[in-house]
Amino acid sequence: MQHQKNLLIGPDKTGKRLFCVGGLLVEEAKFPKLSSNISHITCPNFFLRLGNVNAHTHLYSGLVPLMPPLKEKTKSFLDILKTVWWRLDRALDAQILRASARYYIAQALLSGTTTLIDHHESPNLIEGSLSVLGEAFQEVGARGVLTYGATERNYGISEANRGLIESARFIKEDLRGNTHATLRGMIGLHAPFTASDSTIKKAVLTARKLQASLHLHVAESHEDNQKALQLGYRSVFERLQKLGAIRHNNLFAHGVHLTEKQVNAASEAGIWFAHNPRSNDGNQVGFAKTLIGSKKVVLGTDGYPANMYEEISIAEHLFRANKQSIHLAVERAKQSRRFLGSLFNESFLELAPNNRADIVIVDKNDVVKHVIVEGKLVVENGKLVSVDMKEIQKEAEFAALKLGEKMRRISS
Repeated sequence: MQHQKNLLIGPDKTGKRLFCVGGLLVEEAKFPKLSSNISHITCPNFFLRLGNVNAHTHLYSGLVPLMPPLKEKTKSFLDILKTVWWRLDRALDAQILRASARYYIAQALLSGTTTLIDHHESPNLIEGSLSVLGEAFQEVGARGVLTYGATERNYGISEANRGLIESARFIKEDLRGNTHATLRGMIGLHAPFTASDSTIKKAVLTARKLQASLHLHVAESHEDNQKALQLGYRSVFERLQKLGAIRHNNLFAHGVHLTEKQVNAASEAGIWFAHNPRSNDGNQVGFAKTLIGSKKVVLGTDGYPANMYEEISIAEHLFRANKQSIHLAVERAKQSRRFLGSLFNESFLELAPNNRADIVIVDKNDVVKHVIVEGKLVVENGKLVSVDMKEIQKEAEFAALKLGEKMRRISS
């Protein structure tokens, strides 16, 4: 993503002004005075806000809103995985994945979400899949953190190894020299119940070798604990602990079926948890009540659309229904920015000097007018700057038809 001219933003309705040099917010005194190198974004009737972060999602699900629902009836979470998501990811090819990613990222930016932490799987398109996603991020203009969720559920250990190699390749090659200021990589696992001990150990060792964080699903449903018991462990937590996955700055998505004691122990070791309340409710796996004891909890959508203003509102309703403070939704959204900072070794917590310039400009109802990512204007007056939304929509609709046809030919 190329930086544009230095930006002067505001004043907004509260009188706040921001000064961007490249991708960084700076003090007014340090802002260049050469008018030929400055763009001014005026917003007297709007408000300056921090860019939102979706801390756990799946870009490969981006076309689902454009597809007719599958007719198969599902009785359990595992049924949902087998009849919907595991058929969908097996049907992905490069064209479909590109269309899905571009559509999802575009919708995210238009809703004020500047960063997506993605967890990807495409068993018949492993090698190069993260590059397809990375190119979509660069083209549309969002910030991204990418990984491939290694698993043995389709083709055994060789599939898992290829997934780990793809994550490592992306980190070592596509991000070589940190030339992509807005992209980072993680090492990924799908979920412990779809991986052997040897695969989990290999993921842990790969992450340590590359000084990268590990991103995986943990205890979303009962399957992870059941698998652990079958292997002689007392729980999935003990399994991950003994295999070395309880490690600083790793990201565990869900954690619904962990105990509060396990959550607290993981948090003390530096684990972050991604809470996905709407997805957990939709999949009927339960509400992650035991995350209450951890301050290291971020907010994700798990593949649902990435409008975080909407997600926070829905989360507040679900927190209230589960007798927890609705303020946790906003707090976990804030923690998402803190976790993002740990991945980029930068600060995203304030609209203040020395923080990265990821900014949204909204009206009083949080309707987005402008979006700035790494100091570059990517949404202007509610429209994408570098790509044509009509073309993205058309491409996505065509790809959704193709995806649906391919899924119908795949048995669950």
